[in-house]
Parts: sequence; structure tokens; C-alpha cells
Amino acid sequence: MIRRFFLQTLALFSLGLAPLTQPAFAQDAFSDLSSLSFIEGYWRGENNGLVFEETWSNSAGGVMTGMARGVRDDELVVLEYIIIEITPNGPVMRFKHLQPDYSHWEGEEKPITLLMVRANDEDVLFSALSDDSIVQRIRYFIRDDGRLQTDVGLLREGVADKFTLVFERVEKP
Repeated sequence: MIRRFFLQTLALFSLGLAPLTQPAFAQDAFSDLSSLSFIEGYWRGENNGLVFEETWSNSAGGVMTGMARGVRDDELVVLEYIIIEITPNGPVMRFKHLQPDYSHWEGEEKPITLLMVRANDEDVLFSALSDDSIVQRIRYFIRDDGRLQTDVGLLREGVADKFTLVFERVEKP
């Protein structure tokens, strides 16, 4: 990761775009995850017939938790458990996808882990720790219409792909 950051910074310096004093975020700015409070609550959206819901807790003890459920044609398609936590290397997001029988999509591998690289009160970007991760980046942000948008960048068999989910904030049923 340090090598990747160094190479990215070197490339930005060569273009005259890199900050002169700090990396993409100041670690102390995320010490309590308060900048992520905009995703707290219950969100619901639909994409190509998939009804997707995410529920996010508030931050406590340096951790936020999220749960997601995807349903298509009244059939459960996917479950997801998400943790955002403070680590010595900065805030990270870890998650696993679960099938309806509670088996892991990712097998018994470690969870997908992304590093928070940018955040403010309505926008957060997480980026992969390795170039071979299937999930390369996730960005959550509040759109001008008040909805939550999630952009997910993927790498499938060496080919970049992406998808977007748009959520409405709703009261729990």
C-alpha cells in the first residue's frame, strides 16, 4: 500500500497536482468516523429489478456497521455485512457478501477491505488495498436531490466494470 501511495503521489507531483504537505486525507480527521454520519439510517433503492436496502448504525467505539439485503422478484439474492473501523493505517471498510443460505460469495477468503481515502460530511471514497481486489473502489455521496448514491468500481478478470445504486432515505418498515 505504501508503494502504491508513493507511486500515485510521484505521478501527481510530476503533473503538478499533488498536495505539498499531506496525503489524500489527514488521519486525525477520521479518528471518530463522524464525517460518515450522513449514511446512518435506513436506505432503499432499486436497480434493474433488484430492490436493495442498506441499514447503517451510528459510529461507536471507532466502528460503524452496515447491513444490506438484495431482493429480486420476492426472492433473496444477497446479504452483506459491512464494518467501517478505525485502524492504525486509517479507516477501513470490510465486508462479505452472503448467499441466501448464509454461505459466502467470496468463499472462506478474508473480507474485501478498502481504505478510506477521502471524506467530508456528504461524500466518502474507499479504495482497494490491492490491485487484484474485485472491488476497487466504493463512493457514497449525497446527491443534490437528497438521495444517497453509491458508485462501485470493480475489476472482473482484469476488466474494469462499475455499477451505481441510488437510495432513498426511508423509515424502517
